[in-house]
Amino acid sequence: MPVKLMVSRDARGDCVALFCRWLGFEVVRGDAQHGGWKALVEIAGEVHNGAAALISPDGGGPPFLVKVGAVALASAIGAPLIPVGADCRPSVFERHKWDVARNPLPWGRIAVACGDPLRFPPLEDAASLEQARQQLEDALHRAALEARDAARQKD
Repeated sequence: MPVKLMVSRDARGDCVALFCRWLGFEVVRGDAQHGGWKALVEIAGEVHNGAAALISPDGGGPPFLVKVGAVALASAIGAPLIPVGADCRPSVFERHKWDVARNPLPWGRIAVACGDPLRFPPLEDAASLEQARQQLEDALHRAALEARDAARQKD
């Protein structure tokens, strides 16, 4: 199954896109400031044709605050969203990044947690869009906590 990743158009996104392509993923470039909705439309077509999509719904920051794009996409095409959280221990923080990214150290522990798929009916107004956005944000927080707890467990 082809996997599409939405990657920012900024300089950091250039490096991420190159790495993702090296791993065999297909990249669609766009973010909240530059071509995000166009990228979502492209991804919608690809998902409709059988691809899976990976989107960081808080792209551009602030961290852990979900934007509406992923929810709007899922609602429009009837695709489920699967909330995923990840954590690593021990790790090094990248405090200069908007998302306070962490990189795992060698021989550390990486944990990934997936929540239940979320499906959204057609969203008809701003209130239903906000409710769906909050539901995704809550599910992502739960997955992140689950991953953090798993990464902290000792052997």
